[in-house]
Amino acid sequence: MIDTGDIIHLKGNPVPNIETKWVVVVAKEQKWCFCINTENRLMYNCTELKKKSHPFLKNEKHYIACKDVIEYKEDNVTGKYGSLNKDELLALMSHIINNVKTINQNKKLIILKSLQEKVDEFSL
Repeated sequence: MIDTGDIIHLKGNPVPNIETKWVVVVAKEQKWCFCINTENRLMYNCTELKKKSHPFLKNEKHYIACKDVIEYKEDNVTGKYGSLNKDELLALMSHIINNVKTINQNKKLIILKSLQEKVDEFSL
């Protein structure tokens, strides 16, 4: 089962002109995710993800692009490869709260609630 915080791989043009893509699920009920990029471009409003925590990634650093959410289809998921740890989830939440202006407030609240629920699971 795919959960918030999971890193999954998508096929079938999940992003225009991109055949396959690594993404992190940010709201499991809505099937929303953020793309994972190899470059930290200002326009994508990124937060860092390190290879040492996710050895399946090819570069030492990757970046979670927080500019906009994409909705994935389960048929396009090729696999689940890992999950964000508590510190990464908290860093992502902080980044969304303090830096992301391109996602409407309702979506942000849904994402933050979903991420917080995942963080709370670490305390159980």
